[in-house]
Amino acid sequence: MLQIQFINKKLERCQINVSSKEEEYQTRKRTVRRKRIDSSLSNVKKPDANFHRVVLLKSSKEYIDVLNRFDSTMKNNYFEILKIERIQNERWYKQYAVHHDGFTQRYTPPDGRLLFHDCSSTSADKIAQECFNQTFAGLNGKINFSLNMKGSVRILFVGTIYGKGVYFHEHARYSNKYAKPNASKERTIFLARI
Repeated sequence: MLQIQFINKKLERCQINVSSKEEEYQTRKRTVRRKRIDSSLSNVKKPDANFHRVVLLKSSKEYIDVLNRFDSTMKNNYFEILKIERIQNERWYKQYAVHHDGFTQRYTPPDGRLLFHDCSSTSADKIAQECFNQTFAGLNGKINFSLNMKGSVRILFVGTIYGKGVYFHEHARYSNKYAKPNASKERTIFLARI
Protein backbone atom coordinates (compact mmCIF):
# COMPACT_ATOMS: atom_id res chain seq x y z
CA MET A 1 0.00 0.00 0.00
CA LEU A 2 1.52 3.32 -1.13
CA GLN A 3 0.95 6.28 1.18
CA ILE A 4 2.02 9.89 0.80
CA GLN A 5 2.34 12.03 3.92
CA PHE A 6 2.52 15.83 3.95
CA ILE A 7 1.48 18.94 5.86
CA ASN A 8 -1.23 21.08 4.22
CA LYS A 9 -1.67 24.89 4.21
CA LYS A 10 -3.53 24.74 7.54
CA LEU A 11 -0.50 22.92 9.02
CA GLU A 12 -2.50 19.72 9.41
CA ARG A 13 -0.70 16.40 9.02
CA CYS A 14 -2.25 14.65 6.01
CA GLN A 15 -1.92 11.28 4.39
CA ILE A 16 -3.03 10.02 0.99
CA ASN A 17 -3.61 6.33 0.49
CA VAL A 18 -2.95 5.91 -3.23
CA SER A 19 -4.63 2.51 -3.60
CA SER A 20 -7.92 3.56 -1.91
CA LYS A 21 -7.72 7.11 -3.30
CA GLU A 22 -8.48 8.63 0.10
CA GLU A 23 -6.93 11.60 1.84
CA GLU A 24 -6.98 11.61 5.63
CA TYR A 25 -6.40 14.70 7.73
CA GLN A 26 -7.13 14.88 11.43
CA THR A 27 -10.39 12.91 11.76
CA ARG A 28 -11.70 13.62 8.26
CA LYS A 29 -11.46 11.60 5.06
CA ARG A 30 -12.16 12.56 1.49
CA THR A 31 -11.85 10.90 -1.88
CA VAL A 32 -9.12 12.26 -4.11
CA ARG A 33 -9.23 12.40 -7.88
CA ARG A 34 -6.22 11.41 -9.86
CA LYS A 35 -5.67 12.97 -13.23
CA ARG A 36 -2.99 11.86 -15.64
CA ILE A 37 -1.05 14.72 -17.13
CA ASP A 38 0.85 14.94 -20.35
CA SER A 39 4.43 15.22 -19.16
CA SER A 40 5.82 15.97 -22.57
CA LEU A 41 7.10 19.42 -23.41
CA SER A 42 6.89 20.72 -26.93
CA ASN A 43 10.26 21.33 -28.58
CA VAL A 44 12.11 19.54 -25.80
CA LYS A 45 15.18 17.60 -26.63
CA LYS A 46 15.37 14.74 -24.18
CA PRO A 47 18.64 15.41 -22.39
CA ASP A 48 20.10 13.20 -19.69
CA ALA A 49 19.31 15.90 -17.12
CA ASN A 50 15.84 16.99 -15.96
CA PHE A 51 16.30 20.39 -17.56
CA HIS A 52 17.66 21.86 -20.76
CA ARG A 53 18.73 25.41 -21.62
CA VAL A 54 17.88 26.53 -25.14
CA VAL A 55 19.55 29.68 -26.48
CA LEU A 56 16.92 31.56 -28.48
CA LEU A 57 17.70 32.86 -31.95
CA LYS A 58 17.60 36.67 -32.15
CA SER A 59 15.24 36.38 -35.11
CA SER A 60 12.70 34.19 -33.26
CA LYS A 61 9.34 35.56 -32.12
CA GLU A 62 9.99 34.28 -28.59
CA TYR A 63 13.31 36.19 -28.40
CA ILE A 64 11.71 39.38 -29.71
CA ASP A 65 8.77 39.11 -27.26
CA VAL A 66 11.10 38.68 -24.26
CA LEU A 67 13.40 41.45 -25.51
CA ASN A 68 10.46 43.87 -25.93
CA ARG A 69 9.11 43.09 -22.46
CA PHE A 70 12.57 43.58 -20.93
CA ASP A 71 13.33 46.70 -22.96
CA SER A 72 10.01 48.37 -22.11
CA THR A 73 11.08 48.71 -18.46
CA MET A 74 14.88 48.87 -18.89
CA LYS A 75 15.27 51.34 -21.79
CA ASN A 76 18.64 53.14 -21.53
CA ASN A 77 19.51 51.24 -18.32
CA TYR A 78 21.56 48.42 -19.81
CA PHE A 79 24.38 48.10 -22.29
CA GLU A 80 23.78 44.80 -24.08
CA ILE A 81 21.78 41.58 -23.87
CA LEU A 82 24.23 38.74 -24.34
CA LYS A 83 21.68 35.96 -24.77
CA ILE A 84 18.15 34.92 -23.95
CA GLU A 85 17.58 31.30 -22.98
CA ARG A 86 14.45 29.23 -22.51
CA ILE A 87 14.68 26.87 -19.54
CA GLN A 88 12.91 23.57 -20.27
CA ASN A 89 12.45 21.71 -17.01
CA GLU A 90 10.24 18.65 -17.10
CA ARG A 91 9.56 18.72 -13.36
CA TRP A 92 8.49 22.40 -13.49
CA TYR A 93 6.22 21.64 -16.42
CA LYS A 94 4.54 18.73 -14.60
CA GLN A 95 3.92 20.93 -11.55
CA TYR A 96 2.49 23.66 -13.77
CA ALA A 97 0.24 21.17 -15.61
CA VAL A 98 -1.09 19.71 -12.34
CA HIS A 99 -2.06 23.12 -10.95
CA HIS A 100 -3.14 24.82 -14.19
CA ASP A 101 -6.75 23.55 -14.14
CA GLY A 102 -7.29 24.81 -10.59
CA PHE A 103 -5.79 28.19 -11.44
CA THR A 104 -8.02 28.45 -14.50
CA GLN A 105 -11.12 28.06 -12.33
CA ARG A 106 -9.99 30.49 -9.61
CA TYR A 107 -8.02 33.23 -11.38
CA THR A 108 -8.41 35.56 -14.33
CA PRO A 109 -6.32 35.57 -16.41
CA PRO A 110 -5.66 31.89 -15.75
CA ASP A 111 -2.21 31.87 -17.33
CA GLY A 112 -0.75 34.18 -14.69
CA ARG A 113 1.56 37.13 -15.13
CA LEU A 114 5.02 37.41 -16.60
CA LEU A 115 7.33 38.79 -13.91
CA PHE A 116 11.07 39.30 -13.55
CA HIS A 117 13.31 37.65 -10.95
CA ASP A 118 16.85 38.77 -10.19
CA CYS A 119 19.65 36.46 -9.10
CA SER A 120 23.36 35.75 -9.28
CA SER A 121 24.67 33.57 -12.11
CA THR A 122 25.34 30.81 -9.54
CA SER A 123 21.74 30.97 -8.32
CA ALA A 124 20.53 30.97 -11.94
CA ASP A 125 22.03 27.52 -12.45
CA LYS A 126 20.38 26.28 -9.24
CA ILE A 127 17.03 27.80 -10.26
CA ALA A 128 17.24 26.17 -13.71
CA GLN A 129 17.71 22.78 -12.05
CA GLU A 130 15.68 23.07 -8.84
CA CYS A 131 13.03 25.73 -9.60
CA PHE A 132 12.54 28.89 -7.55
CA ASN A 133 13.36 27.94 -3.99
CA GLN A 134 13.39 30.19 -0.96
CA THR A 135 16.57 28.52 0.33
CA PHE A 136 18.36 30.61 -2.31
CA ALA A 137 16.71 33.78 -0.91
CA GLY A 138 19.04 36.57 0.10
CA LEU A 139 22.02 35.18 -1.80
CA ASN A 140 22.10 38.30 -3.95
CA GLY A 141 21.45 40.68 -1.05
CA LYS A 142 23.90 42.95 0.66
CA ILE A 143 24.55 42.44 4.36
CA ASN A 144 24.47 45.49 6.62
CA PHE A 145 25.64 45.37 10.23
CA SER A 146 24.65 47.84 12.92
CA LEU A 147 25.52 47.94 16.61
CA ASN A 148 23.08 49.13 19.24
CA MET A 149 24.09 50.77 22.51
CA LYS A 150 24.26 47.44 24.36
CA GLY A 151 26.74 46.01 21.87
CA SER A 152 24.49 43.43 20.21
CA VAL A 153 24.72 43.07 16.46
CA ARG A 154 21.72 43.43 14.18
CA ILE A 155 22.10 41.97 10.71
CA LEU A 156 19.84 43.05 7.86
CA PHE A 157 19.77 41.03 4.66
CA VAL A 158 18.63 43.47 1.99
CA GLY A 159 17.93 40.61 -0.41
CA THR A 160 15.22 39.37 1.96
CA ILE A 161 13.87 42.71 3.09
CA TYR A 162 10.26 41.49 3.44
CA GLY A 163 11.22 38.14 4.91
CA LYS A 164 12.59 34.96 3.43
CA GLY A 165 10.94 34.15 0.15
CA VAL A 166 11.19 34.37 -3.62
CA TYR A 167 10.48 37.83 -5.01
CA PHE A 168 9.28 38.77 -8.49
CA HIS A 169 8.99 42.20 -10.06
CA GLU A 170 6.81 43.66 -12.78
CA HIS A 171 9.65 45.83 -14.07
CA ALA A 172 13.05 44.51 -15.18
CA ARG A 173 14.60 47.78 -13.97
CA TYR A 174 13.71 46.85 -10.38
CA SER A 175 15.12 43.32 -10.72
CA ASN A 176 18.28 44.72 -12.27
CA LYS A 177 18.99 46.70 -9.08
CA TYR A 178 19.16 43.46 -7.07
CA ALA A 179 20.78 41.15 -9.63
CA LYS A 180 24.33 40.51 -8.46
CA PRO A 181 26.86 40.90 -11.32
CA ASN A 182 29.43 38.19 -11.94
CA ALA A 183 33.18 38.83 -12.40
CA SER A 184 32.52 40.07 -15.97
CA LYS A 185 29.85 42.48 -14.65
CA GLU A 186 27.08 40.48 -16.33
CA ARG A 187 23.71 40.10 -14.60
CA THR A 188 21.12 37.33 -14.81
CA ILE A 189 17.38 37.99 -14.74
CA PHE A 190 14.56 35.46 -15.23
CA LEU A 191 11.23 36.22 -16.86
CA ALA A 192 8.76 33.74 -15.38
CA ARG A 193 5.03 33.10 -15.71
CA ILE A 194 3.67 33.37 -12.16
